[in-house]
Amino acid sequence: MLFQVIRASDGQKMMQTKDERCIYDDATIRSMNKAGYKTYLDGKVYRPGKREKGAATA
Repeated sequence: MLFQVIRASDGQKMMQTKDERCIYDDATIRSMNKAGYKTYLDGKVYRPGKREKGAATA
């Protein structure tokens, strides 16, 4: 599993982790998306609320 936060304006990688404990909570991810960042899980766009059962939340 690879979670990434990318700045949409220039494509710069701002954060990347393979540790589920380090993934931001859904409210934080929604705020980042509104602020112009894109979030990806395993190379696919990640939308809050679609995390698999049992996944840790930060």
